[in-house]
Amino acid sequence: MVQGSIVAIAAGLLTLSTVLRFTLLRTDLVLTDAESDALLAAYLAFVAWVAGETVGLVVLVVGA
Repeated sequence: MVQGSIVAIAAGLLTLSTVLRFTLLRTDLVLTDAESDALLAAYLAFVAWVAGETVGLVVLVVGA
């Protein structure tokens, strides 16, 4: 069974990552070092959050 709270969070993160990516790629589809570092930091933060949710250190998705 798919829970609405998880779908809403996943859709929000997908939207946020798409906006971040296209914002950083707005000029000639070239990333600067700072922009690539920002994307990498966002990805690592997402992975850390998912890992934290998995082991129970972070509880942002209630009822999942």
